[in-house]
Order: sequence, then structure tokens, then C-alpha cells
Amino acid sequence: MRKKLPIKDWSLKTKSTIIFLCLATLPILAVSAIFFYQSNNILRQQALETSNQNLSSIEADLNNTMREIEDISEYIIYNNEFYQYLTFEDGEATVEEFSNMNENLRAFFTFHLTNKNYFQSVFIEGENGRSIMMGDYIENENKKWITASREREGQVLWTDPYEVQTGFPTEEKKVISLFRQINSRYDFTNSIGEVRIHLNEQQLYDYLMSDLENESSDLFVLREDGTLMLHADKETAGRSFSDQTLMRRIKNEQEEPFKYSYNGEDYYVSSKQLEDLYLVSMVKESYIATELSNVRHITAGIIIGTIILSILVIIGFFMFVLKPIGALTREIRRVEKGDFTAGSKSLPRMKSEH
Repeated sequence: MRKKLPIKDWSLKTKSTIIFLCLATLPILAVSAIFFYQSNNILRQQALETSNQNLSSIEADLNNTMREIEDISEYIIYNNEFYQYLTFEDGEATVEEFSNMNENLRAFFTFHLTNKNYFQSVFIEGENGRSIMMGDYIENENKKWITASREREGQVLWTDPYEVQTGFPTEEKKVISLFRQINSRYDFTNSIGEVRIHLNEQQLYDYLMSDLENESSDLFVLREDGTLMLHADKETAGRSFSDQTLMRRIKNEQEEPFKYSYNGEDYYVSSKQLEDLYLVSMVKESYIATELSNVRHITAGIIIGTIILSILVIIGFFMFVLKPIGALTREIRRVEKGDFTAGSKSLPRMKSEH
């Protein structure tokens, strides 16, 4: 014999409750799961897009800044007044002419010092012994950069960040400098002087990051050899990047965000290359998780609200649908048993029409 399915023995009330719960909760649970999954992807994608936008902005600003400083060195080399100031010997110009040249050249540097807060100082010196120094006085110039610059014979040299003492009273600061030997226009093997332009590392970092959304991420600039050029922590700038595995991945996976654990925290890492520099953004996964917690609260609220509403609907269904149907069923069974008084007491009477 075929066994009866247990479901056939369930009461109408039980069946109705299960059907209502399924119809009310299963769709909302499915929609909530999809909503949560999509929200997770959207939040992560938004964070990565913001990171890439920040990197593009830094790339443009840093490239423009470096190009502008290099243009200043070009101007010093090819401007006639600078050239004369660095090459004229005593007797080739009067004291007044030298004084006017000096004032004009200082005015040129004053403009840049005033309009660029990261412009620390500039120093030019000719083989004729004349020099101009504007901005903060640098006491402990790093000699290795001077030597390296002369070996380049006129090509631009950008230094790593290094510590100097500036001002009165002296104060320790980190600078990034442009060093360049100035060669004769007529004999490129003959040096007529040199130019050194010093940029304040922290001021430059703040300038590049000033308009960026960087609360959720670490933004910094690395050199090809792993030296940190620009970093929020002034103590870190100028040092080698501590994680060489991450450095290798940054070089190999440019512009392709990847997940990485660094110093005990998970990040999404993006990077861009600018000549021999790498611009890096590391977005904390905990930031995305914090944003996602708001989505979790909303999703939980929707589910709880739906369940409460479903319960209220079921109670209403019991009171106004199932209860009258149950009463009618009981009266019908009494009639089937021969009790023709059924309905006279328990069922509501209909008004007679006259």
C-alpha cells in the first residue's frame, strides 16, 4: 500500500502558515542576498575607482611639478641674463650692471618661492665665483649628489629625499632636490656653473594630496630601486620600502588592482608608473568592510520588517479568512450528520428582503 504523504494530514491553518511564510520570506531573502552581494562588489569597485582617480591626479600633478622645476633649470641655462651673470669676469660689466642682473634674477626666484609653498630654496653658482641663494639656507648639503650631478654633464638629476638643516634657528627637514650642471653654450664639455633647487618633501606631498580622497587609503611614491620618494610619514621618506615582495608585485601588476596583506592588514593595491617612479595606492579592506556594515544593517532591517509584516498578514488571514471558513466547515459537518439546526446558532443570519 502507498503511504499517505504527511502533508495531506496537515491542517488548513498549518498549510496556510507555511505557504504565507514561503511566499513572503523566500523572495525577500533571495533579493536581500543578491542586494548584499551586489553592494559588496559596488563598494569595492567604487573604492578602487576612487583609488585610480587619485593616482591619475597625482600622476598629472607630479609630472607637471617636475616638468616645471626642470623648466626653471632650462631657463637658467638659456636665459642671457643668467648666462652673463655666471660667465662675465670682473671688468666685463660694471658694478651697476651686475647689481641690476642680481636684482632681476632674484625677482625671478622670489616669484617661484612665493607661489610654490613646497619650493624650499634655490642656489646657483658660476665658475666665475658669483652665486645667488634664495629661500632657506641649506647648511649640510649632501656632497654625493653634487658629484653625481657633475658626472651627468648637464643632465637633470633628481635626488632621493635627504635630511638637511635649514633656517635660523636651524631646523631639520627632508628635501627632494634637482641638481644640474650648467654647460657653456659653445662648448658642452665646459662647465660654467651649477644649479640646485630644493623642494620640501612634506610640503610637496601635502600639495599633491590636498584635493584627494585619501582617508581610506595609503598613497605614496616609490623609486625604481624601492626608495620611498613621497610618504605621509616624514620619517619613512628616503628609506627603502620594507616589503620587497610587494615591491615586485607593484612592478609586475601595474594598473591591475590586487589584494595584499601588509603589516597585518589586508589592502587592495593599485599603481601607476611615471618614468622611474611608481605611484601607489593601498585601500584598506577594513574601510570597505565598515561601509559594508551599513548595508548589512539595512538588509537585516528589511528582512526583520518583512517577517513582522508577514506575521501580521498571517494573523489577519487567520482572523478574517480561516476562522470563518473553519466555522462554516464545522456546521456543514453537523448537517451531514443529520443536525439540521446547524447554522441557526453559530452562523451569521442574513437579512431578509421584503
